Parts: sequence; C-alpha cells; structure tokens
Amino acid sequence: MSLKFERNQLGLTQKQLAEKSGLNIRWIQKVEKGEINPDNVTVANAFRLLKALYADSEDDALRDCYDNAKTGYIMIREILKPDEN
Repeated sequence: MSLKFERNQLGLTQKQLAEKSGLNIRWIQKVEKGEINPDNVTVANAFRLLKALYADSEDDALRDCYDNAKTGYIMIREILKPDEN
C-alpha cells in the first residue's frame, strides 16, 4: 500500500487530493516519490490524508481506519494542550 496506490484506487489526481486534504500538491508529490521520510510527517498532515482518502469511504474497514485515526488525533491534541493551572 502506498499513497499513490490509494489515491489511484479512489480515482483522484494529486491536485484533487491536495484540494480535498488541504495539503500542498508539492508535498503530496514528494511523499509519493519517497522524498519525505514518513517518520517526519506530522500527525496533522497524516490525519488530513486519512480524512481525504477514507472519511467518506463505503468500505467499512477504511471508514473504521479513519474513525480510529480521528479518535487518536483528538487524544493527541488534548494531551498536547498546556495545563490550565
């Protein structure tokens, strides 16, 4: 599985994925070419990709993937908030 494979499975161009995810098309191109280390992708950008690819999927497993990622993303945002005390 790769971003390019998933994008092509959905019939999306890089431009369409960029627009749908709110990410820069050049960033998507670099990811697909392997020019960006996955370990350096922010949680926010990873979540944007998952949402763009899977949030509206008719495939239960893919929608579950998105739902689980959303829960994890929300938890991370809460953990990273400064202490209110």
